[in-house]
Amino acid sequence: MQWLIDGALAYQEQGLNPPQAVLEATASYFEDEDTLAQWIAECCETGPDLWDKPTLLFNSWKDFTAAANFIPGPNKDFKSKIEAAGYRYHKTGLRGRHYEGIQIKPSNSNQEGHE
Repeated sequence: MQWLIDGALAYQEQGLNPPQAVLEATASYFEDEDTLAQWIAECCETGPDLWDKPTLLFNSWKDFTAAANFIPGPNKDFKSKIEAAGYRYHKTGLRGRHYEGIQIKPSNSNQEGHE
């Protein structure tokens, strides 16, 4: 029972005091999320009637992260991040494979928008 009391007192004095590996993983996660939000704000338009192809979005993401000296990671990681941000992936339909709700800004693409 004494270890419980000692632990509670230590927690009150120091807080959780997580290991360095946890702090680094948390910082990396928030860096990734901030970078994705910056990319969306600078390079994309969002809205319910907008859509774009995964390849075009990923290529834009790679260009953006390269300019920011950030490692973009593999396409699989990008897919997870963009879906976690709320954009739905579709495999079928007239548009083929695409993400719904996001598209590259026309000024950041060699193609016209998909409205």
